[in-house]
Amino acid sequence: MGIDLDGVAGTVDVTTATVDGDGTMTNGVDVRNSTGTVTFQQANVSGSNQAGVFIEGVSQFNLGTTGMAAGDGGTIDDTFDAGILVRNSNVDIRFVTIRDVDGIMGEAESGDGIVYELTQVDRFTANIDNNTIFDVVDDGIEARLANNGADLTQGLDLTITNNQIDSEDHAILVGRPSTSVDGFAELVIDNNTLSSVGGRGIRLANSPGQTTVKSLHSNVVTSGVGGFTFLTGTVFDSDLTMAGFQPVSGGNTVLGSATSRLTFHGLSFADQGNPYEGILEFDSLQAFMDDTRGISIFQRPPAPAMDFELAINGGEINVANAAHDFINAVGFRADGFRLTLNNLTVNMNGAAAPAFRLENNGGTATVLDGTGNSLVNVPTFKLNEGGIFIGTIDFGGGNTLP
Repeated sequence: MGIDLDGVAGTVDVTTATVDGDGTMTNGVDVRNSTGTVTFQQANVSGSNQAGVFIEGVSQFNLGTTGMAAGDGGTIDDTFDAGILVRNSNVDIRFVTIRDVDGIMGEAESGDGIVYELTQVDRFTANIDNNTIFDVVDDGIEARLANNGADLTQGLDLTITNNQIDSEDHAILVGRPSTSVDGFAELVIDNNTLSSVGGRGIRLANSPGQTTVKSLHSNVVTSGVGGFTFLTGTVFDSDLTMAGFQPVSGGNTVLGSATSRLTFHGLSFADQGNPYEGILEFDSLQAFMDDTRGISIFQRPPAPAMDFELAINGGEINVANAAHDFINAVGFRADGFRLTLNNLTVNMNGAAAPAFRLENNGGTATVLDGTGNSLVNVPTFKLNEGGIFIGTIDFGGGNTLP
């Protein structure tokens, strides 16, 4: 028997809850339909058939918010559907350890560490901070946006910060669970350490303009297939109250290492004809790849008008067994795409392809080889003109650009 709270109207504050279901209970802690505030300072749950902690329709649920160190919020282990499953609630989850989450047979989306499901047309806030998630068979943290809201006032305000995540699939995944539903989200994803076996560190996949990134500061991907993947018109804007797009900080981001290289693109902007918008700036980007691109920007033709700026102001792109460009930007329109690369070291080990390629949807291109020499330089994309600014790039061996 788990702990069930239904219809709480006031305030409930539980110091420590310990539940061991030995595989016989559905959810270890189950809180629903509350107009009040429910707080568990610590919850230790083991052996649930579905979620360790299940939250639905709760005005405010807090777990581990009085904690100061990893594990102070409790440990959730040996569950199936999810460690924590939240639906249409305001939540604050901190200092919880989640481990040993298996999937339910026949349910492809089960086996996540923390899941947020948005199905109600309303606005909710979720803070997920300083948690440790490992040994989960699917995603570390997943947000499923499916409420068909009209705009961000009917979406999810999601903050994911300072977490340690090791998952089988994506460490962090935000998107709609199917093509028949949509939902809005604004995101802060900062200072997380991420690892996956078969997925990306961060994958954002939603309908055009419905996922707005406010901060992406200094995340580290220690291993996985890829670093960050942005799909279908992600917007980068740090302050939604100001006119125009305000720069989003990427801080000092690390994707892979010399001993644990990623096998898919470090940064991937992959689109189905919908434009990216906003400004994304990295103080430093360290990306270590194996036989893939450091940065890939792809607009499926016909390329739409766009207003997007990507700036990388330091760091290193290091590609082993390089059969691809270190940066490949294909299919975009030159009038609305701005790219700044400066103080960047590029190592293309064994390069069998151009190191740098910019190509618009008309087929013209600027292509540089692995030492920075121009292979093609057509007027459409003159370097340092028309929104394409290349500062200092060190290709090694004394070869620099410009």
